[in-house]
Amino acid sequence: MPTGSCLCGKLRYEYTGEPAGKKISGSAFSVNALIPEDTFKVTSGKPSEYTKTADSGEQITSFFCAECGSTPWRETKTFEGNKILKAGTLDNKTDLDTLKPAAELYNGNRSSWIPEFPGTEHHKAMPS
Repeated sequence: MPTGSCLCGKLRYEYTGEPAGKKISGSAFSVNALIPEDTFKVTSGKPSEYTKTADSGEQITSFFCAECGSTPWRETKTFEGNKILKAGTLDNKTDLDTLKPAAELYNGNRSSWIPEFPGTEHHKAMPS
């Protein structure tokens, strides 16, 4: 069963089954996995929340560790019924290896030195 945590390990999660599919990451891109919410559970800690209006007009909530500030997942109506898991928070490399990119979002903002992922859907913004 895939497990993961925040940076300090106080906020932990796990899920079962297969995943369905810039600023927050502090990076040029972020790798996310859609995890059906009925297969996801917090196994320790209590996440803090920060909600903002996304460019889609929908609310998006980041769930983060109050101790270290890491954001293991997010939620929004755009992907209702799923947790948007930050793949870098997975504990085991083998769990990360099973995630294959299916889509690129905001590729219109891609830095010139980042190549396209072949074989994926490409979206200049968040799909509706």
